[in-house]
Amino acid sequence: GGLGAPLPPEAAAPSAADRLAVGLGPEFVAWLRTLTYADFCSEAEAVAASLREEEAKQRGGKEGGAVGREVAEQGQEGRPPRAAAAAASPSKKATAPPPPPPPPVSASLPALSPWQERHALCALQAVPELDELRFVLCPRRMRDRLFWACYFRLARGRLPEGALEPGAAAPALSPQGLLAELALAEGA
Repeated sequence: GGLGAPLPPEAAAPSAADRLAVGLGPEFVAWLRTLTYADFCSEAEAVAASLREEEAKQRGGKEGGAVGREVAEQGQEGRPPRAAAAAASPSKKATAPPPPPPPPVSASLPALSPWQERHALCALQAVPELDELRFVLCPRRMRDRLFWACYFRLARGRLPEGALEPGAAAPALSPQGLLAELALAEGA
């Protein structure tokens, strides 16, 4: 799976039954239309903080972990603050090269379950505003995997029980939904 590729313009919208099978009822769709760039950016900060806490627990509380810096150190236009400052005022002296970038937050995130992948595809097809928001955010502000981690954290109280479990199975789709999914897979 994976949702890295943009949706092809000819992708058919999922049927009402397919949307309901993945938790995309009218109230949820209306809520999706209210999500903003700022919602995802703040949630990305929360995801990074959560990953840093988890990393610290695994190390026994010691400081200095690399997880989460992708978001925490973002400067203007996605550059780390030191790189942004160096670009703004170049020095006459040669300086040591910057340290290698930390591993991206997305490297620490679990993959989407089959249910989440199906939900995400249906959501992108049913709500063009979500696809536009994803286009604006990925990859300039965050990687696709982080976008979906933020999305499912924002939506967690609104989704069916068990939907966010790691092995959640994808619901059955109508023949029309299966054809739309097949068209997406061939377009990717």
